[in-house]
Amino acid sequence: MDARFEGRIGHLLVVEDSALLAMDVELTALDLGVGRVSVAPNAAEALSQLNSGGVDAALVDVFLGKDDGRTVAERLVELGIPFALMTGAGDIAGLQAQLPDAHILTKPFMKDQLAETLEKLC
Repeated sequence: MDARFEGRIGHLLVVEDSALLAMDVELTALDLGVGRVSVAPNAAEALSQLNSGGVDAALVDVFLGKDDGRTVAERLVELGIPFALMTGAGDIAGLQAQLPDAHILTKPFMKDQLAETLEKLC
């Protein structure tokens, strides 16, 4: 186990509609020492978890099937919670223009890329 984030990120919210990818991110984040990982498969569930409180950082898929991850990103900004957007789409420049302060993690990604992104959020 790589414990570089132990004590630094107590609760990470992963907003991802692909169950397989969400599980991979969850297991990798826990292996990196994140204390707890919650998964939300859509914007409504993510917003509900955010309203419950206790989230320290988030990873948000931009395209959530019928939902748009930007709604979740806007709420994270309101709450002052650091986050990164995850996307497999090629228009990163356009996304960066819309949310200039957001960190962007391009899918697919490796453990080291996830760790670099989490480092930016701490």
